[in-house]
Amino acid sequence: MTKTAVEKAIDIAGGVHALARAVGVKQPSVSYWKKVGRVGTDYVLDVADVTGIPAHELRPDKPRLFPVPHIKDSK
Repeated sequence: MTKTAVEKAIDIAGGVHALARAVGVKQPSVSYWKKVGRVGTDYVLDVADVTGIPAHELRPDKPRLFPVPHIKDSK
């Protein structure tokens, strides 16, 4: 089974408690994100900074807030 971006973020951070500490939330918040499969929008950029996972991967359902970066053509 493929891991969600939230599960990957938790692994990278070193666990639920570690991610919670790193982004300044309580552990139940991160557990909830894991349960629902998405990071709260207020914390997406913090989680992205801590884990290196792009914001658009953490919240692909919010493309206006976290757009996929465009790669410039090198022509």
